[in-house]
Amino acid sequence: PKRYDKRDHLIPVRDKAILKVYEQHLQSAPDPAEPEKYLIWKKRLESLRREIREQNRQFLKNAQLAAMTATYATFQYDDLIEMGSYDLIVFDEASQVGKAHAMTLAGLGQRVLFAGDPKQLSPIVQAKAESVSIWLGQSAFDWASRACLKKAAFMLDEQWRMAGPISNLVSGLLNKTRNFDAI
Repeated sequence: PKRYDKRDHLIPVRDKAILKVYEQHLQSAPDPAEPEKYLIWKKRLESLRREIREQNRQFLKNAQLAAMTATYATFQYDDLIEMGSYDLIVFDEASQVGKAHAMTLAGLGQRVLFAGDPKQLSPIVQAKAESVSIWLGQSAFDWASRACLKKAAFMLDEQWRMAGPISNLVSGLLNKTRNFDAI
């Protein structure tokens, strides 16, 4: 709850009082060395989480638009799939969305849009296994060489977030270090 202080618009829960109760409950955690007290506290915590989850579900059921991170959506996947198919799934800053998340969440929509810069940093993964790097450390843009994606891709020819000389330098360095077939 503290992460969303003064940012209530980011919380789908309409009953904000439950969030205050939840925060107070978190702060009142007993010492786990006292198992009876801790068990009572933990059961109440689970009950509050179920209530918050149900409010989130009701929000999603009635919302015309819902925005969340890919990670959060993955954790809410069971609820999202239960709500049915969505008209459009948008992955903003898609270079930061790993292939596994993209593949899983894209199936929730009738159409999918990946928005972002394929030359930006891919997702960060701290694992040595090659399969982890492939599925979590590469973005959906790494599929860009596939013909079906090339036909549907559009590159913007201008940007306003970075000074031109800096952008050109970064793009030049990335082109030298990446084996990426631009779309």
